[in-house]
Amino acid sequence: MLEQELVRLVKSFLGRRKSVATAEECRAWEDFFVTYDAMIRVTVRRIHKAVDVVDDVTQDVWVVLMRKLPKWKFDPVIGSIGAWVT
Repeated sequence: MLEQELVRLVKSFLGRRKSVATAEECRAWEDFFVTYDAMIRVTVRRIHKAVDVVDDVTQDVWVVLMRKLPKWKFDPVIGSIGAWVT
């Protein structure tokens, strides 16, 4: 799936109650989470070694990400979504 389409579906998923999200939106969210959670954890592990700190900071990053993503304008010329998340 193209990054632009993934972002569109994830934004749509985040804008609905889970009970009314389409299967495609749910799948996009799961793909997004699995891909970028691993990336976030690797980045946080470079800074913090304690597992409980890594978990806490990763959760904080997701909170910030969830707040910003619905308003974020994806521009592939500027960079990938992975770069933005990291």
